[in-house]
Order: sequence, then structure tokens, then C-alpha cells
Amino acid sequence: MKPAIKRRPLALIPFLLLTVMMAYLDKRGLLLLPILLLGLQWYSMGAVFLVLLGSFLFYTRLGGSYGLTVMILALLTVETAYLDRERAPLRHYVLLALAVFLALPTYYFLVFLAPLLPSMEVTAVAAVMLVALYFFIRSVGRG
Repeated sequence: MKPAIKRRPLALIPFLLLTVMMAYLDKRGLLLLPILLLGLQWYSMGAVFLVLLGSFLFYTRLGGSYGLTVMILALLTVETAYLDRERAPLRHYVLLALAVFLALPTYYFLVFLAPLLPSMEVTAVAAVMLVALYFFIRSVGRG
């Protein structure tokens, strides 16, 4: 009889980094952390936290790479907690981290392109990237 596998605490790593970044950003942001703690247990509360955090970042007018990094860590915390609950293999964690952190080079690429293209063209580039991501996910799903 095999012993039951306990839940991995890997979600605590991005949680701690997110806590430090939110404390540095604005102390009022720490008021959202109890919701994130609930999000470690229930995915729906994690989704509520992501919406509230996005609203908070919009309210404080914090964007750019710092705001994007905060959102990346929040998404990584919620999704890693889900993988912890499901006892997913470690390769799923690696794929999650790679997928989430691809937002940074994509952001910098679009920031680089924004002054070179009219505003309509930046939207078109974003749409092309979305379609490319869709076909990438479809091709990976078949394998």
C-alpha cells in the first residue's frame, strides 16, 4: 500500500515574492493578501484576487514592467496552488512558469513596436500574436 502523496507547497514561493513586491508597491495592496490566501485553497477565490489586483493596479496607475511582474506572480501563485492541489507532475510547473514568464518578452517587444507603428497596427500585432498562441496551444494539445 503506497502512502498518500501530500500536497506540495510550491505555491508559497511566488506568494512570498508577490507579498514583498506588493508591500514595496503600496501598503494598501497588502489588504488583498487574505483573499489570495483563500485563493491558495479555492481556485475561484484566486480568480477574484486576480480581478481585484488588476483593479488595484489600475487604481494606483501602476503599469509597466513592475505592474506586469506583480500580475505574473499573482497568476503564478494561483495556478501553482491549483497544480499543488491536483498533485501535478513537476513538468507542468515548468511549463506554467515558462508560459507565464513569456509575457515579459512579449511586453517589451510590443513596447518596442509601439512607436514604430500606428495604434491600429499594434492592435493587429497583438491579434496576430494571439492567433499564433492559439495555434501553438492546439499543436501542443495534439502531441
